[in-house]
Amino acid sequence: MIRCAVCDARVIESHFGAMVCRSCSAFFRRYVLTKKRRTQCSGENTCVINHNVRKMCRPCRMAKCLQVGMAPTRITDPIISKSTDKILGFMDNFPRLQNERSTVYGNLAKKQINFTTTTMIMEADYRISRSHIVRSFKEFFLTPKNNQNVLFDNFYTRLIVAESVFNVANSGTTQNYRVKENQETLPIDKFYLGEHKNTKLTDSQINILFEPFWMRGVTQVIKPLMELKLDFFEFTALLGLMLFDESYKGIDEECAKMCYQIRNIIFREITTYHSEKNNPCSKSFDRMADIMYALTLMEKARQLLSDQLTLFCLHKLNHNEQICLIFKETS
Repeated sequence: MIRCAVCDARVIESHFGAMVCRSCSAFFRRYVLTKKRRTQCSGENTCVINHNVRKMCRPCRMAKCLQVGMAPTRITDPIISKSTDKILGFMDNFPRLQNERSTVYGNLAKKQINFTTTTMIMEADYRISRSHIVRSFKEFFLTPKNNQNVLFDNFYTRLIVAESVFNVANSGTTQNYRVKENQETLPIDKFYLGEHKNTKLTDSQINILFEPFWMRGVTQVIKPLMELKLDFFEFTALLGLMLFDESYKGIDEECAKMCYQIRNIIFREITTYHSEKNNPCSKSFDRMADIMYALTLMEKARQLLSDQLTLFCLHKLNHNEQICLIFKETS
């Protein structure tokens, strides 16, 4: 069996003058076309380049691409149009997204947070995440604004819970929810303290009212997701499927067709990803089913959060108007 000359994954065809996998081909194209890129290895230029390494050193990977004969002159199209580039491009933009979040949130990521702070973070994160989507998907950027608004509002209500649940699942504990990576909420008995300034409910009553949502979140969403053990590629694919959903109400027929086509591309990328990891065909089908199941879990988690926000409005507890409105319009 022919192996990728760069990362040792299974090879399907030749790319840019060498027998390399599609992942390395996509990386090579992006690296060559990116104007601002890191060109120096942070180590000693001896980093391990293998498909089993989650985050390969980009300069060392590029050096190996050139070493095995990949030619930058063979890249003629400045637009990344290969179907296998969707998820990989989305993944490559995540470090920039996290850096922007760190800048905006400041010290919030270093301490436990309550409900009010959580919704404040959501409001700021809405703008940051939308910019991330525009950078990652040219199809979204070219979509008319009215369709963009519908797609992203529906997506963001799911992104909120998806990242939180994924962080908890990968932390190995269900003790605390995590709004973002390394950012834990307070325990349930302190999470809602001080949220009853405009209501007759006591802190104890608020805990009794909202604790069932937390319990259902753990038993019905987090634990099942932990059992799936999705890796970052699969999680990113999950986000792509949630963004481009042709069933969202309010998008026009052309947008729905575009969403359908992109979802099919993402499904093919998942199959390619597992084939390059040398997984049998049955494994690819199983993981596809797991990702579809994860979609239903994310919808359940989104509904739990939406119900909590509805109760907050009903009982006149402190709440963020913009976030509540987004959930209301996408329910």
